[in-house]
Amino acid sequence: MPKVNIRPLIEVAVADLDDAIVAEQCGADRLELNSGMPLGGLTPSIGLVQEVVAAVRIPVVVMVRPRPGGFCYSARQHQTALRDAEAILSAGAAGIVWGALNANRDIDQPKVVDMISLVDNKELVFHRAIDLARDWRASLEALVDLRVDRILSSGQQSSAIQGVDCLKAMVQAFDRRMELIVGGGVRVATIPMLYAAGLRQFHGTFSQAVDDPGYENARFRFAENDQLRCIDTAELRSARTCLDHLSSE
Repeated sequence: MPKVNIRPLIEVAVADLDDAIVAEQCGADRLELNSGMPLGGLTPSIGLVQEVVAAVRIPVVVMVRPRPGGFCYSARQHQTALRDAEAILSAGAAGIVWGALNANRDIDQPKVVDMISLVDNKELVFHRAIDLARDWRASLEALVDLRVDRILSSGQQSSAIQGVDCLKAMVQAFDRRMELIVGGGVRVATIPMLYAAGLRQFHGTFSQAVDDPGYENARFRFAENDQLRCIDTAELRSARTCLDHLSSE
């Protein structure tokens, strides 16, 4: 059965130790640890997992995504994901954030079974691959049957606000059977509409671009969209305050 959260929950996506510590201090209830966040999140290093798990008291779930792009993985990519997940759980993570579709954009059930067997009594979160699924209702039914713990979704749109009608339908159909967490452009300004749709778990970076010492005025950049981003403490604290106010009404 889904866990009952009395207080609305904030999960912050982070990619380094400093942000993990700041996110906890500013009211995060759970962390999702990644690398390559401009690419949508990739598998972080084991060293980072170990450092973050040791530094915070809140649960840390960790992205396992072996490459950017879509979610139809080869056998070798899947094997890599399994080995990464095994090492991440051994490092103390509370769960794995992962997802796989087949070429028809249906849930790749054999791969999900493999990952569930490996995760065992830890959490398995099926990430926003669900937003590319051909039939979200059939996909969620499959994930319920497979006993996936939670899904992260923006309602099959690029942002949660655009997908709010779909998210509301997901809540109405599945919130008693599976945990639902909303992601995709979650900020203080969007939280009230998403809360009104029935969502009670919220996922975001709550970040801002900051000056990168010695790099901003360099002769060239090594990659597009490689700005240094850090937790926007005011934004995250405001999100916590906003949710606490909404839940007390």
